Amino acid sequence: MKEKRRLSETIVFSAFFVFILTVSLLSPYVSDDYYYQYLMGEMRSAGEVFSFFLHFGNGRILGNLLAFVLSNNLAVCAIVKASVATAILFSGHLLVEKITGKGSAVLSVFFALLFPPVITAEVITWTSGFSNYLPPILILLIISNILLRDGDRPRFPASVAVFFLGIAGQLFVEHSSVIDLVLIGGLSGYLVFREKKNIAESVSALAGTAIGTAVIFLIPLMTDAAGKLSGYRKIYLDLWDGESQFYVISSVMQIIRELCGGWLFWLLFASLLFALLVKTTGRRKVAALIISAPALFAYPALSLILTVRPDMKRQYLLSTLAFAFFFIATAVILIRYAVLSGRTGITCTVLFACACVSVAPLVVVYPIGPRCYALAVTFMIVLSCVIAVELLHPLSKRQIICFCIASALIVSAVIGAYIKLNADYRERDLYIRDKIENTTGRVEFKKINSPFLHYYADSMIDYRYYTDTPGDRPLIAVDYDGKTVPDRQPEPIPY
Repeated sequence: MKEKRRLSETIVFSAFFVFILTVSLLSPYVSDDYYYQYLMGEMRSAGEVFSFFLHFGNGRILGNLLAFVLSNNLAVCAIVKASVATAILFSGHLLVEKITGKGSAVLSVFFALLFPPVITAEVITWTSGFSNYLPPILILLIISNILLRDGDRPRFPASVAVFFLGIAGQLFVEHSSVIDLVLIGGLSGYLVFREKKNIAESVSALAGTAIGTAVIFLIPLMTDAAGKLSGYRKIYLDLWDGESQFYVISSVMQIIRELCGGWLFWLLFASLLFALLVKTTGRRKVAALIISAPALFAYPALSLILTVRPDMKRQYLLSTLAFAFFFIATAVILIRYAVLSGRTGITCTVLFACACVSVAPLVVVYPIGPRCYALAVTFMIVLSCVIAVELLHPLSKRQIICFCIASALIVSAVIGAYIKLNADYRERDLYIRDKIENTTGRVEFKKINSPFLHYYADSMIDYRYYTDTPGDRPLIAVDYDGKTVPDRQPEPIPY
């Protein structure tokens, strides 16, 4: 029976790998992917590459190097993206099994397919976004699975592994480093002081994470770039400054508004919470329905409306208020479930808290974007799987067929969207090259709008054509509303 289950899991995760591989092969270059492709032709040695990215100054050595390598080899890029995405999903699946003692690969894949398109656009389509945001999520999940292991296997190899993984996981992007330090610190402290197990691994993981965090923040000081950087290093948190207050409030609204793109995920999550509440309420089911339904389903419903009508007035304020009710209802239901069910309910509450912690730093730093929410959504996917497994396990054949059909429909829709996106990019590339060869002056082209496309997709498109026509053709992206957005020309490489 166990072998049969493992075989089915292998088939399901292999299918997910093929799906991400296909999407990755169809993903066009966007934003600074053009720049990294351009750099490949300018640099002559590995030492020159490492020196450039070290003195680039932001400390994201592994993230920048990975983006540089992947942006210049489509096949390798697609395989790495598919491998990392599948490994993240499988690692989350293992966490679900550790929490519940049971699991379902079909449920894990189904919830992962509901990843909001705006996030997919920045961690799959955009290679640079993938390189900086998904690998640290995988490393965090691997460390968590190692620390939460049972049994008396040798501790020294695991301690060494989590130490170096802790260092590596911090050299991708700054706000991720801070979040990981908090999360791994919390997990390590729980295992050492509460559970009193896997102490050596916990201490090693925390030590490696702390060292990696120090490195990414010290590199700008070592390379004299600290004064030139802001971004995730600059904190907007002056409670007495009106501009700072406005920025914090705007950031909260922006985060919630961008998460509205995953309305189907939030709808299903609300349904799971509602079903969990009804299951544990007993005779007071009618009261639970009356009290919880408006709070739980207001946010997913408004998310759907805002997705269909993105120009709706007061959308930020409405979505923020609806999310507040949704957040409070979720917290109340999970805490109540923790009191009733013990360990599983407590773990569900912790997963929800981790999702909140993963987003919290983004309220007071800049820049923020959908890519920054990937870790929070990952925690929500694991949480959804835990609740679904508790409610539905074991799945009947009819339920499995329904989930498979729904997954196939989502996969078909997404691949269809990427096929069209890829075709539009090829057509536009031919148009731009023809204009460059046969006209003088600036070249105008239409922006391609897609929910699976990074918002600043054309920000460095001139680098794609720089080697053919070195800087003598200004490229102008024209939006559908008729406004023109001038693209910046390539600058001398600072090395």
